[in-house]
Amino acid sequence: MEVSVVIPTCSKKRFQKLRITLTSILRQNVKPLEVIIIDDCPNEDVNRLVDVYSKRFRDIGVVLKYIVNPRGPSLTSARNVGAKIAQGDIVLFLDDDVILKSNYIEEILKVYHRYPDAVGVQGFVLNFYCPRNVYLHVLHKIFMMHYYAETCKVLRSLAGTYPQKPNNVVKCEWLLGCNHSWKGQLLKRFKYDERLPGPSYGEDKDLSYRVYRAKIGSLYLTPFAKVIHLTEPKGPHTIRQVIPCKTYLMLKVFKPSLSTIVIILWHWLGYLFIRTLYFMKNRTYTDIQYIIETLKSLIITLINFSDVISGNLRIFKGREL
Repeated sequence: MEVSVVIPTCSKKRFQKLRITLTSILRQNVKPLEVIIIDDCPNEDVNRLVDVYSKRFRDIGVVLKYIVNPRGPSLTSARNVGAKIAQGDIVLFLDDDVILKSNYIEEILKVYHRYPDAVGVQGFVLNFYCPRNVYLHVLHKIFMMHYYAETCKVLRSLAGTYPQKPNNVVKCEWLLGCNHSWKGQLLKRFKYDERLPGPSYGEDKDLSYRVYRAKIGSLYLTPFAKVIHLTEPKGPHTIRQVIPCKTYLMLKVFKPSLSTIVIILWHWLGYLFIRTLYFMKNRTYTDIQYIIETLKSLIITLINFSDVISGNLRIFKGREL
């Protein structure tokens, strides 16, 4: 099996992290067929970086391609563009700020060879965040937010559980966006939802859970393909897109119903409650901003609820750079 690596990027501030990601791909025991960088926000820094790395990849027999996303800044459209171009049997999607252990691709391929029913495989993110504090863990479970469990299960809020210290390959209901792979043939049938604007929050669970429910094969997590995600706190302003995007996806995946709407309100009120607890403990301006942005986004989402249901998310469009 040959692997195509697709890396969407859209940040003038993150090209240094992209450099680290490319270096970790160069050090793989098993080399990919190609690496495709889809630039959502074209800038000279990324272009120059690709020029520098092209020779290094060429020297090890790997093609490095640089493509400007013709559909504008959107993570989901960038992934769809990359999937269409990719020539490998396996398409591996990476964020532009990950570090792969040297055997990452090798271990991903082992799962495909060992489990013939595998249609999607992800590695294990060593620094994936779920609360370890007992009280926060309980609150996350009550309000259906991310929490540690033994499996990768999708909750009705479209949050998910994630294994804390898996020892063996785990069957999953969803794949994490920062590092996940698909059999190339599957991507001819399933696409990332391009109605999601900008960073496309929740796009990973949307696609992978659709594949899971289609029952055409299995999804797996392997703890032996280790990856570090160099993510940074996005800041309160991201809530402006997180709430409408995830609300749209909850309604799309679980269908509009009274129970779905109740769960949506319960989930976001829970988020607001936990943010209020953070403020009461820390008394920081950032905590106040989170509370304000959450309230504003909830109000805007409710006012434009018919648009959110239909997937008309243009009013929330815009990708932070």
